[in-house]
Amino acid sequence: MEMHKNTADNFTTQTKRLQQAITDEGAVYLFSNDTTVSVRLFPNMGEPKSHYHDGPMMRKSDIASNIEGFLAHKDSLGFHTVIDFGENIIRQKPSLPVYKAPGLKYLYLTLLGAKETRQGKGPMIINWAVSYQNATAIQDSLTQHYPPFRMISRYLQRYPDFKLYVTATQRKGTDLESFKRTVEQLKQLLIKNGLGIAAFHVNIHRPHKKTEVGS
Repeated sequence: MEMHKNTADNFTTQTKRLQQAITDEGAVYLFSNDTTVSVRLFPNMGEPKSHYHDGPMMRKSDIASNIEGFLAHKDSLGFHTVIDFGENIIRQKPSLPVYKAPGLKYLYLTLLGAKETRQGKGPMIINWAVSYQNATAIQDSLTQHYPPFRMISRYLQRYPDFKLYVTATQRKGTDLESFKRTVEQLKQLLIKNGLGIAAFHVNIHRPHKKTEVGS
């Protein structure tokens, strides 16, 4: 009984430490034609097993250990962005590595298709990222990197139910004003590719708080 209590207490302590670490990382910004989702940071740490023979206490012990290990190496392990739909999530992990260097900012993008395809498979999901020096360079970054934005625009034109999610994080050097400048460039690029922008909005996401801002 004492061991169960210690495990439960340690699990509570470690999850609170992780929540505080995520809060300390700051805001996540979202530009999207889907206003129903939330976005948040998630640690790059080990996942618990799908099944534990010794029950939920062993699972809690494993999770607490993973959190403790992550927090000890948080700066090198880092976080990734998660799009939260309530019933499920999409992890914004680019299919190709993004170029990184001091002074660069980063955009993480996800194109989500319809819930079901004609082949009976799951929805189409494309995750990618681009780095850029300043907002005026973002159109070139999106046009020149794979997947080309023209291809993404064609999907959005052809399938009205497709959704585009563009995120940036305060922890990687983006504040709200710089994100809004980037959004203006994104809007221009959407218009250039024959897309309307009325459905797109900017939201700021912090733990337990979502705020829509004028864009």
